[in-house]
Amino acid sequence: MLEDSVPCSASKYAEAYAKCEEVKRKQVEKNARAKKLSDLFKTGKLYTPPAPAAHLLDDFTVLDLEFQGTDLLELAAVRYQDWQPVDKLQSFVRFRGALSYYANRH
Repeated sequence: MLEDSVPCSASKYAEAYAKCEEVKRKQVEKNARAKKLSDLFKTGKLYTPPAPAAHLLDDFTVLDLEFQGTDLLELAAVRYQDWQPVDKLQSFVRFRGALSYYANRH
């Protein structure tokens, strides 16, 4: 007999053994649920898209200016409302005259 062991009746032993088995069974079920959930995430069958971030801009326009050589400018713009594109523009502008020092620098 072990030094720290305490003798008990067969019924108390059976009760303690049953409790241990119940804890083991619950842990096995918990691990199985966790694996199933992990597998669903990996396969993409369970996906919750992130909530949209709060933003300050509801209506804005994005501009893109590109110089093509020394006398041609490409102008593009996209207008957004509620972060959805609602209108766009693309145009080439030919101009005569010298470019500003600042436009040539960048």
